[in-house]
Amino acid sequence: MIHAPGENRTGNNYWQAQTARRLASAGITVARFDLAGYGESLADKDLSVWDRQIAEAVSTARSYDASAVHVTARGLHAALLPDSAPGLRVAVFPPEPRDLDWWGQNAGRSGTWEARSDAPADEVSFWAACGVETNLLGGLTAPICVLDELVRRMCSSEAAPGWDLTLCTEEGRTADPSRMIAGRQGLARLEADRHGLQDVLHNALMMWPRQPGPEGAE
Repeated sequence: MIHAPGENRTGNNYWQAQTARRLASAGITVARFDLAGYGESLADKDLSVWDRQIAEAVSTARSYDASAVHVTARGLHAALLPDSAPGLRVAVFPPEPRDLDWWGQNAGRSGTWEARSDAPADEVSFWAACGVETNLLGGLTAPICVLDELVRRMCSSEAAPGWDLTLCTEEGRTADPSRMIAGRQGLARLEADRHGLQDVLHNALMMWPRQPGPEGAE
């Protein structure tokens, strides 16, 4: 499970921790970790390190003979979902490209961006779309080059079509069968939304077709 910007492996309002327990109770092993620069990590926020962390997590699971390895990523970090995985790639409440227009106003800048608690409304909307709890905006920092690349990937024509499942709010609903409604808002503030998210993820992973084992055994 890959957390969104501004959160760590527990997730906003503990949604990742709660979801992990729900999935574990169904027999699904779940790995949660802090991306470099978040949570207990003392490293810098680095896109290449994040890509490597995710690849190593998938590789480690495969080394333990996992029958499938599913990868979930929330918010703007859905841009980190690998090009391929031996399972489902699930984008959890990813921003729509139009939600990222505000960031385009900062093209050409360098250094580190620091979000402020008194940020203007259009910036607050941008961070909310990225999955950041807006009540905790003050002090959030990220290298501008990292945000540039994440936004570029998210707006790429190859982004969403490369995901196997997208969990969205009612506003993001389309006729695309790979998009499923999993809550009323993307910050998982309400307990009902967190339970709904858990249910949708649980059902999607449990329905994933198991590969035949030795001698045709399932």
